[in-house]
Amino acid sequence: MHFAIAAAAGRLGRLDDARAAAAEMIRLAPFLADPANLREFIVRWYWPQELVDALLEGVSIAQSRDVRPSAEPSAVRTHGALVLPGTGASAVMTPPAGSLRTGIAVAVRPFTSSGEETAGTVAEALTSDIATGLARFAYVRLIGGSGASRAPASLERYAVEGEVRASGGSVRINARLVDVATGVHSWADSYNRDTAVDAFALVDDVSSRIVATIADGNGALLRAFSSTPLEERDAAVMKLLLRFFAYTQHFTPADHAWLREALSALADQEPGNTRAWAYLGVLYAHEVLFGFNALPRAEERAQQAADRAVALDAANQGAWVTRAMAAFVNQDLIAFRAAAECAIELNPLHSLTVATMGLHIAYAGEPERGASLVRRCMSLNPNHPGWYHIALFLDAYRLGDADSALMHAKRVTMPHIPTAALLPIAAAGRFDRAADARGGLEELSRRHPQLLENGHARAALGRWIWDAALLDSILDGVTAARLLARG
Repeated sequence: MHFAIAAAAGRLGRLDDARAAAAEMIRLAPFLADPANLREFIVRWYWPQELVDALLEGVSIAQSRDVRPSAEPSAVRTHGALVLPGTGASAVMTPPAGSLRTGIAVAVRPFTSSGEETAGTVAEALTSDIATGLARFAYVRLIGGSGASRAPASLERYAVEGEVRASGGSVRINARLVDVATGVHSWADSYNRDTAVDAFALVDDVSSRIVATIADGNGALLRAFSSTPLEERDAAVMKLLLRFFAYTQHFTPADHAWLREALSALADQEPGNTRAWAYLGVLYAHEVLFGFNALPRAEERAQQAADRAVALDAANQGAWVTRAMAAFVNQDLIAFRAAAECAIELNPLHSLTVATMGLHIAYAGEPERGASLVRRCMSLNPNHPGWYHIALFLDAYRLGDADSALMHAKRVTMPHIPTAALLPIAAAGRFDRAADARGGLEELSRRHPQLLENGHARAALGRWIWDAALLDSILDGVTAARLLARG
């Protein structure tokens, strides 16, 4: 009873009643003070995930005055409000509890059909599968289920719609993402398929591509939303979400520092916010891997943040990504593989996440499987970051495929990252490309002169590449490149 009162009063903003009920609940059942125990208790009685999340959000609001100290120097707080780094007092706002769980409202409108009977069957299946796929993304709030005509249009921010036409054994599918307020098409594409293909395979293939291209971390939805004016109460927390995904495109020390500071402040204010802890854990791991803004005990902090995120919401994909990254920096292969597989299974259409796991699987000694996962992500969403090519480089390099290795190394486009700068040099050395070797070494001497020494290069690459034979082969390639450059 006290749990229900705390959840309801918290959601309704009756904080005195909410806090009193939460305190009484913990007095009678102290084990419910642990968020993991509380979630386990709730799911015994309530099955729908949306209801469970809403109840937990209410209790989190009820307990919001119990702020825990941050592990990092954090963003400025003014009377409990959050000021994002570098934004000044004008950005002060108080994020609502669970604010990073607030989604972008998207409706999937029924796809229309014309032509042969096949079109109607495909249109209906696409509408359902696209809605199901979008619902797996934590930052998407699906409006009205798979038949969005049932939802009030005022609730929609974006809509996915399209048409299916079938004729003469072929089917053409047009899909688009529409800004409901302006009517602007934020994204559109067409897919031509042969109806001789199994219907389930056809729908799976096209719906997966549409979902990944729209909802991925570097997909059309977040790109469109990043330019949308927001209410003040949503602006700061959505800026965190958007900037985190922007950070994952290129990885810079400045973005890392900004995000770590702001997310530390949010985790301070909302200790029950799963995604805040998940994103923080990744940033802590990057202190080790990239050397960005390193502070003491980064491995330990990454593990603690990951454990906290998983305990708060074991169904959150980002929580398992963070656990995988924490295991990676702690060199725990078994824990890494288990967490990575869980992250992939939770949402295989989030291609940015799956590619992240695929790359680290390649680093951890399975380059063939890692490259296979990344190739699948590239096909789902062609608008991907250059670092995807690292996994394909590692696989091509171990196989001795000179042209492929050099091509993928040059497409990484992250010369500010030391490890990425070494890859094209290694390929040029191993495959006797003197001009590429000279150019790569000149760039390395300008950006990362310390890596011209073998010891520094081994240390930088060794943080990532666990396979000793592959690591030695890449370093041998760098040595060969030096010899080639000397003529």
